[in-house]
Formats: sequence, C-alpha cells, structure tokens
Amino acid sequence: MIYYEFEKVRMKDIPHILSLNKVLKNKIDQFFMDHFSRAKAQFLIDQGEWLCKGNENRFALIFDGNIIGYFGVIPTSINKLDVKSDALWWIDLVINKKYRGLGYQSIIDEYIRNRPGIKLGIPNKFAAKIHTKHKWTVRQDPRVFLYPISPITSLSKKDFFSKYGIISRSLIYILIPLIKFINYSLKKYQIKWSEEIINPSPKIFQDVFFDNFDKKVITTWRDIEFFNYRYLLSPNKNQFRYFISKKADSVSHYCIIRIILKSDEKHIRILDLFGNLDDHERIVDILNNIVKVAIDMKAVQITAFSTSKRLNKVYRNCGFLISKKSRFCYYDNNLNHSSELKSNIYFTLGDSDNDDYA
Repeated sequence: MIYYEFEKVRMKDIPHILSLNKVLKNKIDQFFMDHFSRAKAQFLIDQGEWLCKGNENRFALIFDGNIIGYFGVIPTSINKLDVKSDALWWIDLVINKKYRGLGYQSIIDEYIRNRPGIKLGIPNKFAAKIHTKHKWTVRQDPRVFLYPISPITSLSKKDFFSKYGIISRSLIYILIPLIKFINYSLKKYQIKWSEEIINPSPKIFQDVFFDNFDKKVITTWRDIEFFNYRYLLSPNKNQFRYFISKKADSVSHYCIIRIILKSDEKHIRILDLFGNLDDHERIVDILNNIVKVAIDMKAVQITAFSTSKRLNKVYRNCGFLISKKSRFCYYDNNLNHSSELKSNIYFTLGDSDNDDYA
C-alpha cells in the first residue's frame, strides 16, 4: 500500500513525518474525511494549502505505510522587541485513535519545537495539557466575546453552553430586554469617525500598524504582504468587510469582519481590530458601527477574540456581554524573550486558524 509518491522513502515500523508534497492527495483527503468534521475536512481539502502557505508546511505522520496523523504550521512574522521576527502557528494536530497514547505526539512536538522561530498556538483544553507536558507556556487569560444580537436564537443553541461555559437558560430571558435596549440605543447612535470602505489598499492597514504598534508588544507583523495573504487574496475575500476610523486626515484604526451564513443565519466575526488601543472613543465608535450593520442585516451574533485587557472592558461596554476563557501557548528557544510573551501580546481571530472554516 503506497501512501506517498516515492515508494523508496517508505520506512516500515519507524514513525516518520512527510510534507504533503510527498503524500498522495486522495489518501490525505480521505484521512481528513475520516478524522475531522465534514466542514473542517472540506476546508482542509479546499483551502488548507492556502492557509499554511503551501503544502511544504502541512505534514502527515506515517507508520508502517499508513497515514496515522496530520498537522500543519502557518509561517508568520511577529514584532519582537521592535524587530520583524520569524514565528509559526501550530495547527490541526490529529492522530488516529488507534495510535494515541503511544508517544507519537511527542515526536511531532519535538519536530515543531526544533523548527526555527517562536512557536505559537491557541489550543483546546486537551491540547493545552499536552503542551504543558512538553514545556510550552500556556496562558489562560485570552477571552472570546459574544454579542448576542438575537439572544433567543444565539444563546439557546445547544452548542452555546459547551462553548461559552455554564449559563443558566433563565439568563437568556434576563439578557433579552438588556440587549433590546442596547440595540435600540445603537439605532439612534450617530457614527462620529468610522466608515466602511470598499476594495481597500493594504497600505491603509499597514500604515495603521506602523503608526500605532507598541514596540514592547508581541503581535503579528501587519505589513502589505500579510494583508494580501490573509485578507485581500483569501479564498474567503468576498465574505470580508472593512471599516476604518479617521483622525484629522489620517486613518487611526481599522476593523475587519467576516460575515458567515450558517443555516440561513448570519454570523459575524471580528477578525482584526488595530489602532491606538488607548483611544477608547474611536474603538467604541467603530464597534458600534459594526453592531449597527449587524442589526440592519439581521445577524444573529458577533464574536471576537481578545488577548488585551484594555480591549476586554471596551468590548463589554459595547454589548459583548458574554465571554469565555480561551488559551494561548508558545514555545521560545530563546528564553530571553519569554517574559514578553508572558505579559505583552496582541493577537486576534485573523492571526491564526481560528477563522479557518464556517
């Protein structure tokens, strides 16, 4: 049974890692279908190569001629002490159930840790325990925020309680009048500085980044190359909308959202928000603009991911009343920079794979 293009590289009884450039497409596609949800598997088949910037950054774990695992990395650049530095996001690890608990994840973990640059991840609860075992640092302070525009529809879904923690269903009915009041107030709110723009130039966003990034904060290096890859040339580009806020004659902030249709319901994700994070008035203005747009299009909810304590309060004040804990992990071979990762980070949904499929 041949699972990759060059039979001479086949090694029996020794688990080894091959990039998907050397793996037969029909075999890895079937592995996706067998080990991920249908939506996730289809995303990996259709858009996985784009997400990871090439199949050389996607890998299969092979044992005795069989594909028994998969994982990918997203090469990126980050600001590290005012220097553009290499990093990567580790994503989508899965191992066939038959081979779990046999140490194969440790093989993959070592493979990732030995790659150059800082290693980053947003793990689930199970993965976080494994990362800790392998001496990654795991932070528990990031938050996922939810604005339930339609509380009954948004909060009554079965998956809401697993995703956003233990919330009494009676709370839904407490929130309904509050959300209705906020929505009613926003309809009367007059937008001051923000506006939506069509077909933006990536230079607009790059300029906002270079004008506002804190040299001490570790964050994605938001240059033209990044915005072209992640947004303007994305396979999902038709689902994105762009908002900016102006101060005098320049753009001070931007916000990028994605509108997703799920079972005839519109869901909005805030993929990126950047600018002077201490200018709360303009951040509130741009968020209120997005909420007004969401209300007008009868969206069900808006979600956002935050690693910034400064932004957490702003989100809550803008009606993002529900939140749950998330995680962020990293492994840095250069321990001199670990202190910055422990305290000063800024990442959003659009930085990793948290917006990878509907």
